[in-house]
Amino acid sequence: MNWVDRSPDNPTKIQTCCIYLQRDSELIRRYLSKAIVVVSTSRNAIVLIFCSVLAFCFDPQIPDEPSRNTTFILTGNIEAGLPPFALPQFNFNDTQSGKVYDFQDMVSTLGFALFIIPLLAITQNFAVVKSFCKYLFYILK
Repeated sequence: MNWVDRSPDNPTKIQTCCIYLQRDSELIRRYLSKAIVVVSTSRNAIVLIFCSVLAFCFDPQIPDEPSRNTTFILTGNIEAGLPPFALPQFNFNDTQSGKVYDFQDMVSTLGFALFIIPLLAITQNFAVVKSFCKYLFYILK
Protein backbone atom coordinates (compact mmCIF):
# COMPACT_ATOMS: atom_id res chain seq x y z
CA MET A 1 0.00 0.00 0.00
CA ASN A 2 1.55 3.30 -0.99
CA TRP A 3 0.99 6.81 0.31
CA VAL A 4 -1.65 7.65 -2.33
CA ASP A 5 -3.92 4.80 -1.22
CA ARG A 6 -3.77 5.78 2.45
CA SER A 7 -5.14 9.27 2.17
CA PRO A 8 -8.07 10.20 -0.07
CA ASP A 9 -7.26 13.88 0.55
CA ASN A 10 -3.99 13.82 -1.38
CA PRO A 11 -5.47 14.94 -4.73
CA THR A 12 -7.17 17.81 -2.93
CA LYS A 13 -3.89 18.76 -1.25
CA ILE A 14 -2.06 18.75 -4.57
CA GLN A 15 -4.77 20.88 -6.20
CA THR A 16 -4.67 23.31 -3.29
CA CYS A 17 -0.89 23.69 -3.62
CA CYS A 18 -1.19 24.27 -7.36
CA ILE A 19 -3.91 26.91 -6.89
CA TYR A 20 -1.88 28.60 -4.16
CA LEU A 21 1.21 28.69 -6.35
CA GLN A 22 -0.83 30.18 -9.21
CA ARG A 23 -1.99 32.97 -6.94
CA ASP A 24 1.40 33.53 -5.37
CA SER A 25 4.22 35.58 -6.75
CA GLU A 26 5.81 34.99 -10.12
CA LEU A 27 9.19 34.42 -8.48
CA ILE A 28 8.07 31.27 -6.63
CA ARG A 29 6.49 29.82 -9.77
CA ARG A 30 9.65 30.51 -11.77
CA TYR A 31 11.88 28.79 -9.19
CA LEU A 32 9.47 25.86 -8.90
CA SER A 33 9.32 25.39 -12.67
CA LYS A 34 13.12 25.52 -12.91
CA ALA A 35 13.42 22.95 -10.11
CA ILE A 36 10.97 20.64 -11.88
CA VAL A 37 12.93 20.97 -15.15
CA VAL A 38 16.25 20.23 -13.43
CA VAL A 39 14.91 17.18 -11.59
CA SER A 40 13.13 15.80 -14.65
CA THR A 41 16.13 16.21 -16.95
CA SER A 42 18.63 14.86 -14.44
CA ARG A 43 16.63 11.88 -13.19
CA ASN A 44 18.94 9.35 -14.88
CA ALA A 45 21.98 10.97 -13.28
CA ILE A 46 20.26 11.05 -9.89
CA VAL A 47 19.43 7.33 -10.10
CA LEU A 48 22.97 6.53 -11.27
CA ILE A 49 24.60 8.48 -8.44
CA PHE A 50 22.24 6.99 -5.84
CA CYS A 51 22.86 3.41 -7.00
CA SER A 52 26.62 3.98 -7.19
CA VAL A 53 26.71 5.30 -3.63
CA LEU A 54 24.52 2.42 -2.46
CA ALA A 55 26.75 -0.18 -4.14
CA PHE A 56 29.87 1.52 -2.74
CA CYS A 57 28.43 1.45 0.79
CA PHE A 58 27.61 -2.27 0.58
CA ASP A 59 30.83 -3.28 -1.21
CA PRO A 60 32.68 -5.75 1.02
CA GLN A 61 36.40 -6.35 0.96
CA ILE A 62 37.53 -8.90 -1.62
CA PRO A 63 36.96 -12.20 0.17
CA ASP A 64 39.70 -14.70 0.79
CA GLU A 65 37.23 -17.50 1.40
CA PRO A 66 34.61 -18.30 -1.27
CA SER A 67 31.76 -18.59 1.27
CA ARG A 68 31.57 -14.83 1.89
CA ASN A 69 28.74 -12.84 0.25
CA THR A 70 30.05 -11.02 -2.81
CA THR A 71 26.85 -9.51 -4.18
CA PHE A 72 28.13 -5.95 -4.48
CA ILE A 73 31.76 -6.48 -5.48
CA LEU A 74 32.49 -3.50 -7.72
CA THR A 75 36.01 -4.41 -8.82
CA GLY A 76 38.32 -7.31 -8.27
CA ASN A 77 42.04 -7.72 -8.68
CA ILE A 78 43.06 -6.19 -12.01
CA GLU A 79 46.43 -6.95 -13.51
CA ALA A 80 48.45 -3.96 -14.63
CA GLY A 81 49.27 -3.46 -18.29
CA LEU A 82 47.79 -4.76 -21.49
CA PRO A 83 46.74 -8.38 -21.91
CA PRO A 84 48.83 -10.56 -24.21
CA PHE A 85 47.91 -10.48 -27.89
CA ALA A 86 46.05 -13.72 -28.67
CA LEU A 87 42.79 -15.04 -30.05
CA PRO A 88 39.91 -15.02 -27.57
CA GLN A 89 39.00 -18.25 -25.85
CA PHE A 90 36.07 -20.05 -27.38
CA ASN A 91 35.16 -21.99 -24.26
CA PHE A 92 33.53 -21.21 -20.94
CA ASN A 93 34.34 -22.82 -17.58
CA ASP A 94 31.29 -23.01 -15.31
CA THR A 95 32.73 -22.89 -11.81
CA GLN A 96 29.52 -23.99 -10.08
CA SER A 97 28.90 -27.17 -12.03
CA GLY A 98 32.51 -27.74 -13.13
CA LYS A 99 31.42 -28.21 -16.75
CA VAL A 100 33.39 -26.77 -19.67
CA TYR A 101 31.30 -25.39 -22.54
CA ASP A 102 32.98 -25.19 -25.93
CA PHE A 103 31.94 -23.01 -28.87
CA GLN A 104 29.52 -25.59 -30.29
CA ASP A 105 27.76 -25.98 -26.92
CA MET A 106 27.32 -22.21 -26.60
CA VAL A 107 25.93 -21.88 -30.16
CA SER A 108 23.52 -24.77 -29.63
CA THR A 109 22.36 -23.27 -26.32
CA LEU A 110 21.69 -19.87 -27.88
CA GLY A 111 19.72 -21.31 -30.82
CA PHE A 112 17.62 -18.65 -32.59
CA ALA A 113 18.83 -15.99 -30.15
CA LEU A 114 22.12 -16.11 -32.04
CA PHE A 115 20.31 -14.42 -34.96
CA ILE A 116 17.63 -12.44 -33.11
CA ILE A 117 19.91 -10.51 -30.73
CA PRO A 118 22.01 -8.88 -33.51
CA LEU A 119 18.82 -8.01 -35.43
CA LEU A 120 17.37 -6.35 -32.35
CA ALA A 121 20.60 -4.40 -31.87
CA ILE A 122 20.50 -3.17 -35.47
CA THR A 123 16.82 -2.22 -35.12
CA GLN A 124 17.59 -0.30 -31.94
CA ASN A 125 20.41 1.56 -33.69
CA PHE A 126 18.05 2.52 -36.52
CA ALA A 127 15.51 3.82 -33.99
CA VAL A 128 18.16 5.98 -32.32
CA VAL A 129 19.36 7.32 -35.68
CA LYS A 130 15.81 8.14 -36.76
CA SER A 131 15.13 10.02 -33.54
CA PHE A 132 18.33 12.04 -33.91
CA CYS A 133 17.49 12.79 -37.53
CA LYS A 134 14.05 13.98 -36.49
CA TYR A 135 15.59 16.14 -33.77
CA LEU A 136 18.22 17.64 -36.12
CA PHE A 137 15.73 18.04 -39.03
CA TYR A 138 17.45 15.59 -41.39
CA ILE A 139 15.25 13.91 -43.97
CA LEU A 140 15.54 10.14 -44.26
CA LYS A 141 14.52 8.50 -47.52
